[in-house]
Amino acid sequence: MPLPLPRPGPGYHIFICDLLRKLGQFYGLDWYAEEESDCLDETGYFETGDKARLYEEFNRWMGALSKRVLELSKEGAKFHLAMPFDGHQFDVTEPILTQLGPRDMRWLQAVIKEPSLGRDIFPWWEDGHGAEYHLGRALCYMWNSLRWREPLTETEAELLETILRHLDSAYSLDPDLEFPWREWSQIIDFLGTNYELTDFVEEMADKSDLAFGRLSLVGYRRFDVRKNLGGGWSVAIPGTFVEELEEGQTFLAYDETRNVRVTCMSATDSSGNTLDAAEILRKIRVIDDPISYEKGKVLGRAFFEKIEEEDATFWMLRGVSAASGTFAQVTICFEEEDEQPWALSIWRSLDHRSSHET
Repeated sequence: MPLPLPRPGPGYHIFICDLLRKLGQFYGLDWYAEEESDCLDETGYFETGDKARLYEEFNRWMGALSKRVLELSKEGAKFHLAMPFDGHQFDVTEPILTQLGPRDMRWLQAVIKEPSLGRDIFPWWEDGHGAEYHLGRALCYMWNSLRWREPLTETEAELLETILRHLDSAYSLDPDLEFPWREWSQIIDFLGTNYELTDFVEEMADKSDLAFGRLSLVGYRRFDVRKNLGGGWSVAIPGTFVEELEEGQTFLAYDETRNVRVTCMSATDSSGNTLDAAEILRKIRVIDDPISYEKGKVLGRAFFEKIEEEDATFWMLRGVSAASGTFAQVTICFEEEDEQPWALSIWRSLDHRSSHET
């Protein structure tokens, strides 16, 4: 099948094609493609080096995609355009999500009329590693990956430093670009280290016009995200939580004072027959008179308990959510009793896609 257009944009496409040609020269390889082959460059750039044709193909693709999205949008769905799928769905009101922020229907209508306007969803549009490349990389990280708080892990600290390096490079190459000054200032504060441009960035952040609205600041993870857990299960958690997989099976998400663990399993009887949700909950008894909930065909039971250990006292929600043939065991730990409603909201956010009515 044709090679799909790469997510970062034409600049990345050019980079990869040029790299493959250089590898071919270095190792004495001859590259060729046939119309019937399983893999080819549908933009023609790899064979021709024609950048004008490459950009034209991206614009054509954006125009066709926008028309298709408009047709499907009548059903009320959300669309992820040119975004990697890493198992997360972001909690935004806008119908279209891109690597560089959400877009509304007015944007879609404009791109249908003039497809070149759709270039603003690609972080790497121009050829080379210039200012726009570095700014695009920084914004992509800021929108999709950054937890907007002080780092809790070494990996998070490294990400903050990487973003700063890209912002520095972009500004040194072209100080006239539109920079996210308020977010840049926040990142400096999160790292808490000496930074040469601190005073300047803070001054520019103060001068920035304050945009009102839910997503006036860059960053999907300022709000909740829905994490796909596998087997049809998903759960909504704060976007600031660190996420890990324990022993290859249990999903763990946490911050400084709270954590959420979810383990998903299949459920059959001794003969291998699928158990329905009610049967599963009858077999997994959590406690007399538990807290219950029902969402579609997902049923849940849970209870709270206060844990007192030698060096700590905290609260825990223990729960089970079940759907046909599967269940999810949940524990949610937190420090203060008044956080019980928050814990309940996390547990009740558990959903199973096969339980949705058509």
